[in-house]
Amino acid sequence: MTDSQTRGKVVVCYPMAVKTTVVVPSSCVYPLESLQGYKPGVVLITVLLHALSHEVEKEQSVQIITDEENAMACQILKCTLTKTKNCRVYISSYLVSTTTSATIIPLKKIKLKEVQDLIKHGSTNAVIALSQFLSHEVRMVLEMNNISVKLVHIDDILSAEYITRISPYIFKFLNRYLKHISNISAETTYVLHIPCQTFSMAFENLSRFNFVKTPPDMLFRKDCCYVVVGGLTGLGWEIVNFIASSGAGEVVSLSRRKIDVDLQNEVDKVSKRTQCRIRVLSTDITMLDDLRRVFQEISETTNFKIKGIFQGAGILRDTLSSRMNERQLQEVLKPKILGTWNLHLVSREYPLDYFVMHSSMTSVMGNIGQSNYGAANAFMDCLSHFRQLNGLCGQSINWGPLEVGMLKNNTSTEQILKDQGYFPLSVSDIFTCLRKNLHCNSIQVMYGLFDWSLIWKALTSMKSDLVRLRFQKLNFLDNTPNESIDSATSNDELLDVLQSPVIERIPKITNIVLRIASDALALDASMMKKETLISELGIDSMQSMTFTNKIHDITGVKIPVVTLMSDETSFEHIIEILNKNIKEATKGTPLEDTLEQSIAKSMTPMEKKYYDSYLFNPDDPSLICFADLEVPTRLADIDMWKNVLHQVHERHVTLRTLLLPDQNARFGIVKHIVKPEDAFVDFRVVPLHELEHDGKLPPDITQYLFNPSKDFPMRVMFAKDEKRCFVRIVFSQLLLDFTSILIVVNDLSGFEKSISPKGAKKELDIAIHYDRKLKSQKLKLTKFWEKQTPKILHHMSLKKLHIRELNPRQFNFTKMTVKKEIVTAVADLMKNENVKLFDIIASLYQLLLSLELQTDLITLFATVDMRVHFPELQETVCRFTNPVPLYAKIDRDKTFITFLKINKMSILGAIESSLLPYDTIMKLLTNLAPVDVMRHQLVMTNVRGMRDFQDEENMNEVKIKRISAGAYYNETTLYVWNDMENNNLEIELAHSTLAVENSHARHILNILLQWLQTVTTCPSTLIDSLIRQSTTSQVNGKEPTQQIKTKIYDESVIKIKLNDKRLSGKRTFSGTFLKQTRRGWDHTVVVVIQETDHGKIMYWGDNKNKLSKSLKVRDVKKVEITTLNGKYCIHLYVGQRRYVFKATDTSIVEELSNVIKHNHRQLISNWT
Repeated sequence: MTDSQTRGKVVVCYPMAVKTTVVVPSSCVYPLESLQGYKPGVVLITVLLHALSHEVEKEQSVQIITDEENAMACQILKCTLTKTKNCRVYISSYLVSTTTSATIIPLKKIKLKEVQDLIKHGSTNAVIALSQFLSHEVRMVLEMNNISVKLVHIDDILSAEYITRISPYIFKFLNRYLKHISNISAETTYVLHIPCQTFSMAFENLSRFNFVKTPPDMLFRKDCCYVVVGGLTGLGWEIVNFIASSGAGEVVSLSRRKIDVDLQNEVDKVSKRTQCRIRVLSTDITMLDDLRRVFQEISETTNFKIKGIFQGAGILRDTLSSRMNERQLQEVLKPKILGTWNLHLVSREYPLDYFVMHSSMTSVMGNIGQSNYGAANAFMDCLSHFRQLNGLCGQSINWGPLEVGMLKNNTSTEQILKDQGYFPLSVSDIFTCLRKNLHCNSIQVMYGLFDWSLIWKALTSMKSDLVRLRFQKLNFLDNTPNESIDSATSNDELLDVLQSPVIERIPKITNIVLRIASDALALDASMMKKETLISELGIDSMQSMTFTNKIHDITGVKIPVVTLMSDETSFEHIIEILNKNIKEATKGTPLEDTLEQSIAKSMTPMEKKYYDSYLFNPDDPSLICFADLEVPTRLADIDMWKNVLHQVHERHVTLRTLLLPDQNARFGIVKHIVKPEDAFVDFRVVPLHELEHDGKLPPDITQYLFNPSKDFPMRVMFAKDEKRCFVRIVFSQLLLDFTSILIVVNDLSGFEKSISPKGAKKELDIAIHYDRKLKSQKLKLTKFWEKQTPKILHHMSLKKLHIRELNPRQFNFTKMTVKKEIVTAVADLMKNENVKLFDIIASLYQLLLSLELQTDLITLFATVDMRVHFPELQETVCRFTNPVPLYAKIDRDKTFITFLKINKMSILGAIESSLLPYDTIMKLLTNLAPVDVMRHQLVMTNVRGMRDFQDEENMNEVKIKRISAGAYYNETTLYVWNDMENNNLEIELAHSTLAVENSHARHILNILLQWLQTVTTCPSTLIDSLIRQSTTSQVNGKEPTQQIKTKIYDESVIKIKLNDKRLSGKRTFSGTFLKQTRRGWDHTVVVVIQETDHGKIMYWGDNKNKLSKSLKVRDVKKVEITTLNGKYCIHLYVGQRRYVFKATDTSIVEELSNVIKHNHRQLISNWT
């Protein structure tokens, strides 16, 4: 730019909301003429790079990793480091350089392979990077190899406070060096690319949706009539044209005013052109009698059936709510609330295909001055949900700005909307959206052209938490899942790929992958491209398994979930794997023809396991579960409940299933399904006091037992008095798992919403479905579990009890609630370390069992819902869970976060391979019986859905009071009841009192809570420190709920000049102590333990000098820890000499003791 072009212009770097007028601190405003060589983005990039350079020590050797050496960002960073830090800077495109650099700063995303090469060849001490450039896996590998990792988070840097404080320095730096830097970077326009997620909302992506039910040319029928309310102007008139042009036989437009001659001529022209009869009738839809009269007139004057209603009536009276009067409110509410409700009442007399309400995005996002209009449209949105829940058609479309009505030829208003991020839809786009919505039958959807960045800034500036929260949860495009793909479709797609030329295979595989991803991950296809990283989509392990299973069903290729969850895996990587491994498969014949007839209608291995438990002990309370519903007295009608229960029986075939002996069937048992008309509901009226017991089990369990050959797996107990009514639903867990029980209970507790019977669901033969998939994967699954199962396992009984010694009557439950602040910290740990709640709790519970059993090899087991392998069975009621062992090797020298990351991958592999039956997995045990190993279980339950029916303020009048279940032949079961969205977390220990006394159970939970608080505060805590603290608390009589004080020492904090060659080995400990001299004086020293060729050597000395004193760790014969004047003292006995080191923090003393003890196992630890 020339001087004349830059004069008077400024560059601003400051976080702000987009407004007409903004206020910016003067220190954040840069005169453009003072920034010679300026390029867009330079100031912001300089701020970020300054934060990186701030973490670098002076006079260091630094390597910058970048693909563009002359890029401005690289040159700015180099200049900053050399001019302000006096560093030696090297630039490379690859992580490994020929030079030895103490610090590495990447300006691009680092791959795992580069890190492995660095560890193999390099000698780097630290990596400093923006968080976007280092994945969790890369960071973990670096830290495991003693390379310090410092991350700079952009969100922390781009705060108003930080920008204001740093701006003067940034301006001074750029004013001085930018011209020189821009000369070096003159040949490239590249500044710096920071990875971020992008979204495409283009309308051409709508064509990717797979529509069903009705062909595009048959949305409207020639023998049917469609009613359009408000069809003479604006959107209503365009809807009339659309329906008439799409093949309708008749369209009736309802309007308050009578039609004039000119408009009637327009109507006649459209009618003649489309060969569709169009009539205009006058009525006021807010008057129910008048509306009924008009519909009666339509029915009597036409031979066409009324099949659709399109409600577009509405008026605007914009004003602030503080100034709004009653008239302005009622005028807006009447046509959209009262008028729409009247249409709903009248419509129930007609079998409609469509009941479409034209709502507005105002009800979703709000708009200043339109609270009345937003409320009116919100009613239409709610009515669409209400109608569909009651078996009626209903759709609400929240339209954005449209090029019809008030916006037509109104350029000034249109420009205002565009500046706010709203771009009007053309008439053709309106028709595209409407056609798609009628195909998909979406209950509620918002259509428009939006610039979300502008909209989000506007919403942020409103400072409304409620609006922001609703905006974040909004589904901008309809993501109606595609129907499940049957085997025939799968084969057709696979055959199409195999028969295609090589050059055409990649595009076809790409279409398959992206379509399945859109379906399985509930994401719009426009968000995904070949280069999209899976990690950027924010999916969890269960969604990943759904995706890989669908891919396998079609292609026969199994994508490992571990590969899918890697930060570096993109869709392109998956497509390459499929293209390389896809082979011809023969899945074209019906399943029943290819499998043995004995499998049909037989039990699955999961059901067989529970049936064996029933044969072992028919009175086992573990086989029953019951749910208590609190019912208002107005609904306490026995006949009504019997009718509702009959509908639920009809809907779920498992509730009408008996297990009958049959020698020709697999396992000798066949499932006999009774027809709905022949099935009966086991309904028992009992006294109220029988349902009001305190314990988990009722005093008399005989009424709760099931004979699977005679009793259906659901029983109902009904009790009421004048003021109260309770309904207890008892389930047999032989045929229903916990997911199934929740489905049935929610059906019953929410029956008022869905009075209309839905009829029986089409149920698949689960046994055939399961065996087909198992057969294709059994070899691979067996190999996984052979590798996973340790050769030698330890007995997991806490008191070496035989399984037959466990008595369900000697069982208790202890529950504790986790504090809100700890739950928040847990959520932060999950987000920061990319782990799940299950990973954290399972890891802590395994450590706790290691402490209790005094062994380092732990077996915990969890039940995996097989629906993760069969997405098409998500809503199927059945027994479909499989127990799998979770093995863990405890290394007390590791930090908790390292153990957690390793355990996460082990758990993920176990879940992915959980399709192998439990009995088959257990056959791999060599030295112990399964009952000796599988004594401790973890059960994770998300209670978010149940809380909706427990909330006192909830509109559901039938409330779930409790669901009671137990595994009474485990020694312990840890139940985790979680609702992380609302910061609710409870842990409950179910335990046999023969193995764990009640007082000790509470102590176990206290330790678990204590550890949970510690690891969320400091994930790098040593496992040994956790275990030692819990045992120390017991010995010293401390309350186990006290927080562990754990201090992790970063070597970069203790700045010591280690020039001696003798200190070149691997450092295993460093810390600051008070050293007591022989005369009793204390002076500060730094203690370092190094790994050398001669073993571990302990050095100490003054901070400012060399570490002049030393001793061999193996010479330490005794370690003693005492307390003196509030300090912790560690005494090291070497020959006739005693060395005393003091510290105010017990954790560093324990850590030093631990390092010495692990080096010399026969040392005596004398705790005083």
